[in-house]
Amino acid sequence: MTTDRSIVLLCGGFSEDEYREVDEYLLGTVQVPTPKVCFIPTASGDSAGYVDRFYEGVSRYDCELTHLELFRRDATDPSEVVGASDIIYVGGGNTANMLSVWRLHSLDTLLVEAYRRGTVLAGISAGAACWFEACLTDSFGPLAPLNDGLGLLTGSFCHRGRAAGGLPGMHQQGRSSCRDRPGRWRCRQVHKRTTDGCLHRR
Repeated sequence: MTTDRSIVLLCGGFSEDEYREVDEYLLGTVQVPTPKVCFIPTASGDSAGYVDRFYEGVSRYDCELTHLELFRRDATDPSEVVGASDIIYVGGGNTANMLSVWRLHSLDTLLVEAYRRGTVLAGISAGAACWFEACLTDSFGPLAPLNDGLGLLTGSFCHRGRAAGGLPGMHQQGRSSCRDRPGRWRCRQVHKRTTDGCLHRR
């Protein structure tokens, strides 16, 4: 039997009131009455304020919420938290630092295994870029390629098209970011909040 797998790339959600329709779209990707959502705030350094905003934002929905911290790690077994989740939601922040910390704690392996089991993966900013082979990131200051993603989606990702000088600038900077390999993945749906919202592929 083929396992249905989904990765949802977001522009915001949960901690921001203006993105309620995006939240509802994400929660609707799993066919369970009360989805179990795990928030991973590693890219923000496990910011307590970010975690609090996430819990406050999700409280309006019928779902079970947990979060997984690695900077202040306790006796919680990450494999149990990830394994029990229907949706893994990764927050924004520093992409390079996040990926390094994940690998130190073997969370990268757990997330890949969860995806193969059918757990829905989602995130914004760093939490969207991490699923690709590569991305353009400001993790080191100036916008630059990072060839260190989890590789669940081939190609490279950039959510900062304007910062990269628009689409031409973004493509110019990202040309070598995934060893000149084109992305090959299927986009089921583009959910646009604004009239100029879109998904660009090269």
